Amino acid sequence: MQRIAFADAEREFPRLLHRVREEGVGFEIVVGTAVVARLLPAVPQSAIKVGDLNAMLAGLPRLEDDAEGFSVDVQQL
Repeated sequence: MQRIAFADAEREFPRLLHRVREEGVGFEIVVGTAVVARLLPAVPQSAIKVGDLNAMLAGLPRLEDDAEGFSVDVQQL
């Protein structure tokens, strides 16, 4: 993670934010020798909520119901 002085971060904030968003890099912002903040990419959020996961999985075909067909498909490869 790159370190950048607070004054430089303030002046170059749009460029830093672009790099964080587009390149996934992070920066430690320092005052003197002390790290006072970090600018990092946000953690990607899941497209499905945990509470909805069981309902989604319940709607999928069960492997045991289609195991024979799966076996045939694999053997044909």
